[in-house]
Amino acid sequence: NPVTIIDKPPIGLAFRDTLICNGDNLQLQASGSGNFSWSPGTNISNATTATPTVNPTTTTRYVVNLDDNGCVNKDSVNVRVVDFVTLKAYADTVICQGDAIQLRTTGDGLHFLWTPAGNLNNAALANPIATTNSTTTYKVVATIGHCSTSDNVTVTTVPYPKANAGPDTTICYNSSAQLQGSMVASAFTWTPSGSLSSPFILNPIATPARTTAYILTVTDNLGCPKPG
Repeated sequence: NPVTIIDKPPIGLAFRDTLICNGDNLQLQASGSGNFSWSPGTNISNATTATPTVNPTTTTRYVVNLDDNGCVNKDSVNVRVVDFVTLKAYADTVICQGDAIQLRTTGDGLHFLWTPAGNLNNAALANPIATTNSTTTYKVVATIGHCSTSDNVTVTTVPYPKANAGPDTTICYNSSAQLQGSMVASAFTWTPSGSLSSPFILNPIATPARTTAYILTVTDNLGCPKPG
């Protein structure tokens, strides 16, 4: 006599691991053909359906059994339970005015909301990008179900240093001209410096052997790491 072998009924699960806050309800989601039963039987309702509701107070692994005319298969879902949300925003920082910076967080939050949101690429991300022209304190709220916590990070903006090498000038061969440099910064360099009376002053005397472009580069000590 032939023996017919029937495969175990397949079970589909919407997720195999999830996180809730203590006191929240969660609907599990399974799919398949047959009769469902879930265990353990505590903190669960509608345990004989594909979509029971659970509210465990501690981390619990729920096992689902699917019986299709005597053929049984099983799978499981781990529901992790926390009593509070952990969140840490990265330290306050300094950027050059108008530059973009990525705000960052660590923690176990599932959903995020940053304010003010106007200059963020997406206020619902854990690590959005901010582009700001003025010093701004950003607040982030992280949630897991009904539980939430918040933290702040201040982004201080510093203007780019400003440099002005002075107007172009024309001189006769083998003569000199005084450069008229100015700046809003704390340090500067002239290049090339070999034909200057001194590269350490803003108004040196230039005696070039040929047409030369003198470049004044300035930096500051206020936090903007880029030259002007």
